[in-house]
Amino acid sequence: PLTALLKIMTMKTEIKIGLLSYYRTKAENYMLYPQLWNVNKLNNKIDISLEHKYNFNEISGKIELSTISSALFSDYNYNKFILENTNNTSIFDLGLKSRFFIQIGTGDNWASESKLHFAGANNEELMNNEYTRANGFVPQEYLGFGSSINNFHHSGGLNLRGYAGYLVPKENNGNIESFNYSGKSGASINLEIDLSKYFHVNILNNELKTYIFGDAGIITNEDISFSNFQEIFTDVRADAGIGFTYTLKGLPKMKPLILRLDLPVLLNRPPANEDYIKMRWLIGINRVI
Repeated sequence: PLTALLKIMTMKTEIKIGLLSYYRTKAENYMLYPQLWNVNKLNNKIDISLEHKYNFNEISGKIELSTISSALFSDYNYNKFILENTNNTSIFDLGLKSRFFIQIGTGDNWASESKLHFAGANNEELMNNEYTRANGFVPQEYLGFGSSINNFHHSGGLNLRGYAGYLVPKENNGNIESFNYSGKSGASINLEIDLSKYFHVNILNNELKTYIFGDAGIITNEDISFSNFQEIFTDVRADAGIGFTYTLKGLPKMKPLILRLDLPVLLNRPPANEDYIKMRWLIGINRVI
């Protein structure tokens, strides 16, 4: 992407204005999901965001408001309004992290790489990470979308990690109306309780951290109006389980790498012919919260 960035900062508040442009001449096979990139089309957009950090008693957090719109000479027409709030606090001396996310999208011609993903990162976010912009780091058998979950998750989107790789069908009277693994609008909440105080292991001077998690969210591919609000969203899906993270530091010319293993053993709407409680696993990059 080509980026022009203007920042206005105070100690707690930051305003960013960015101009981005994506263009591909062909769907490169080296990418994780080449089918989710359109070719020979300009994806120009303007990104304006306001980020505020705060501390209140024992609660610290960050709230970010963003608006993203197609720009001049773009081959697409879409708009996004995003609100994201993350918090850190404690409960019974255990660290509690939370993330609330909502996106409202409009437009009749969306770039595939820019759509909101139900389970995790979209193609834009994958391209911005040096470990996921190309094949090689993540095994191919862990990728793909289908009737069951896969075994790879990158933080982003609604972060319903228990549904990674799932097509997220929307049904009506037993018939599948649409697949909603990506969409225009959605909302989610993600929670993690850090158990490292009681369960922790040091490996090569780095700590293996443990937590329990829960995620819940909804998504839609249709335009939102007051008259159809309850009809267009998918049913609420949720997951819960236990997870582990390990941070690799000291990598040459690279940021520390956070490796994650999540076990989403509980799904409230599992894929067909699967139990609600089942041993599931996925590897991930970066913390969800």
